Amino acid sequence: MSVNSTTPIKADQQSTYKHSSLSSSSEKNDDVKGSSSTTEDGVVLEKAKTDRDLAERKRTEAVSLRKSRGDDPEFLEIMGSEIVDIYVGPQKKLFRVHRGILCDKVPYLRKMFSSGFVEGLEGEAFFPEDDPKCFDSFMGWIYFGTL
Repeated sequence: MSVNSTTPIKADQQSTYKHSSLSSSSEKNDDVKGSSSTTEDGVVLEKAKTDRDLAERKRTEAVSLRKSRGDDPEFLEIMGSEIVDIYVGPQKKLFRVHRGILCDKVPYLRKMFSSGFVEGLEGEAFFPEDDPKCFDSFMGWIYFGTL
């Protein structure tokens, strides 16, 4: 049902209208949250209420990376902020990866980036014979422990 703003307010809506126009904004919000009420021009607010409730629930469930890793605070220290560039395949697809997590998870890459090799000094490595899709899966395993 569509309601035009020129539609007169019905008698049973007038008391709601008068109540909401006289009350404070916090009382208006309480009235709207408390029921499937209508706005001053008669539009049903159920969808807006549901959207607000969902957004509030997501906000309370959301946690920061630091809080989510509270049982393992070394995670952020291991990851670090230094990024290395890894070029994979004949097309040299670029992967920008945290050096710390590479060195922590893969001994081969630890030696490459931490033992004075050119790759470690320049912060980049080339794997022209590897498949970028496979390397992407490998990075999924390194970061998330899944393939």
